[in-house]
Amino acid sequence: DEQTMLTAASGTGVTFPAGSVMRTLVVSVASYTVTDLKIHPTQWKLRSVSEVVEPTPPGEPLALPAEVTVAVSMTAVAAEQAQQRTIQLAFLNVSSGMWQTVPSSLDSSTGHVRGLADFLSPWTVMSIDPRRCLPPQFGAQCQRTCQGSLDATSSVCICPSGRFGFECAQQATRNPVHSVNPTPVAAGAAAEVKSSTGAGVSIPEGATTSDITVEVTGYDVEDLSVDPSQSAILKSVSIVLEMKPDGVR
Repeated sequence: DEQTMLTAASGTGVTFPAGSVMRTLVVSVASYTVTDLKIHPTQWKLRSVSEVVEPTPPGEPLALPAEVTVAVSMTAVAAEQAQQRTIQLAFLNVSSGMWQTVPSSLDSSTGHVRGLADFLSPWTVMSIDPRRCLPPQFGAQCQRTCQGSLDATSSVCICPSGRFGFECAQQATRNPVHSVNPTPVAAGAAAEVKSSTGAGVSIPEGATTSDITVEVTGYDVEDLSVDPSQSAILKSVSIVLEMKPDGVR
């Protein structure tokens, strides 16, 4: 029922807000100095630049996020940043054995990196190769979390059906008034695939080179999120139409 802080002299530790622990338990926080921490080969863009902090019991879920703080040498951080590498906190997914970065902040005056944890697991500060973020993170500082799938080439967050926004964080329900059931369109034929409101697509004669089935789905998305670089000049003022099959020219 009260905030609890488990912190070492270095400042490394975990702060549990009131209400974060869902049952009575004994929590401990251990720190380990691991020279050249071994990481899964597919995560070669990561390297640990701090001690490994291990709160226990492992895997314990939290009702409210706890703040994890890990001390780091600012000399080491400066060396990494000189190579244009990003500094972020990461936790170990004990099920997959993979490290996952989280949005985090670096306090250069104290040499602490902080982030939020939804459950207890090992943590460390990672230096990240700037050429690519560790999925599902993306963005210039790997500060965005993609709730869809990341394109391997462009690092663009690609949303599944029914999800929208820059991070695919907005979920919407199909509006049948603006939607059209799958409609066969013969190769080269003209077709109107539109709902009763007129929402849809007009396909001119000769536009397609093979038989396709076109589906139009309309979604009501409130305050559609766009790329931050475009948010000052673009604002959606209509429904969002999703047309399938994807990528047909």
